[in-house]
Amino acid sequence: MQKITGLDFKIQEMAARIRELREIEGISLEDMAAKTGVSPTEYADCESGKSDLNFTFIYRCALVFGVNVTDIIEGYSPNLRSYTVTRAGNGQHIAQAHGMTYYNLAYAFQNRIAEPLYVRSVYDEEAQHRDIELTSHAGQ
Repeated sequence: MQKITGLDFKIQEMAARIRELREIEGISLEDMAAKTGVSPTEYADCESGKSDLNFTFIYRCALVFGVNVTDIIEGYSPNLRSYTVTRAGNGQHIAQAHGMTYYNLAYAFQNRIAEPLYVRSVYDEEAQHRDIELTSHAGQ
C-alpha cells in the first residue's frame, strides 16, 4: 500500500475542488485545458490528482471559475476587506516541492489583485556552479 504524504493529500483536495468547479460551470475538460494552457492529458492528470499542481495552473483555474485562489487551495473564501498582517514566519504554508516552500502572505484578504508569496528555496551549491558554467558558455 502506497503511503500518502500531507502534500499528496492537499493535491488530491485541490484537484477535487477544481473538478467540482469545472463540472458546476459545465466546462469541458478540453476547454479547461485550453484555458489553463496545458494539454488535455496534462489537465486530466492535474484534475485527477496524479500530477503536481503548480501555482500558475491553480491561478488560471481560479480566473476561469471566477473564484479566489484560496477557494481552490483551502476550500473557503477569504474574508478580510481592509488589511491583513502577516508576522515573520507566519504566512500560510501552501506547498513544498522541488526544494522550495511556498507561503501565501495575504490568503485571508478578499478581492486582492495579486498573490503575494514568500518562497523559501534550498541553496544547492552544485546547481549554482552549473548555472554559472551555462552562463559563461552562452557568452562565448
